[in-house]
Amino acid sequence: MIEELSMLCCAWKTAYLWEGAAARDASDYLDRLLPGAIARAAVRLRPCAQTHYPDGARRLVDRTLAELRPL
Repeated sequence: MIEELSMLCCAWKTAYLWEGAAARDASDYLDRLLPGAIARAAVRLRPCAQTHYPDGARRLVDRTLAELRPL
């Protein structure tokens, strides 16, 4: 997860803050990098939601993924 979030941070900075950024950088981030990272995060976080918090705290993981999707 740390690598996924680090990659997203770097990709976002490249797409939106870098002086040499082009429209394709933002498009690549939104269409390819972000959805892929969200999909991988969902797979990696699923065991945590299923086994580490059996008392219903799964909502924390679901909420976190829901917050990532609009980004």
